[in-house]
Amino acid sequence: MGEALEIANTASLSLSDNRFDDVFEACCANSNGVLDLSESKYACQALGLYPDFPKEIERTMEKLNINFPLNKDGLKKLTEALGKSGCKRAIPAVPYSRRGLTLRQIKLIGKGLLKTKWLQDHCDTFNKENTDDIDNGNKFKMNPN
Repeated sequence: MGEALEIANTASLSLSDNRFDDVFEACCANSNGVLDLSESKYACQALGLYPDFPKEIERTMEKLNINFPLNKDGLKKLTEALGKSGCKRAIPAVPYSRRGLTLRQIKLIGKGLLKTKWLQDHCDTFNKENTDDIDNGNKFKMNPN
């Protein structure tokens, strides 16, 4: 039952208890531990802040006397200052280009598809519906892999 529950929850991409760290990691495109100007913009948006880009970010950093690249502490100071400054707010959203699945999640999804026989059933249905086209070489037989 534990494995089934783990597989069922695989697609869940909710943030952990430390939302700020998750946002920082998701927006650090090259995993070097610091954010440049564009990565900082994505991190602000993921935290619900939509500053006038790039002016408002640069102006706030100048006031705080911090420079790029930003580490986690620098980003925290920036977002706190933007939050207090009346920066435009909206729904927090990590941009599509920064979203992703971990290798563990991908493996669990694959395991779930194979264990439940969903993928095999899908292939069998396709193959039955397209027998003539497969025999004539117009389509290829589907197999789970």
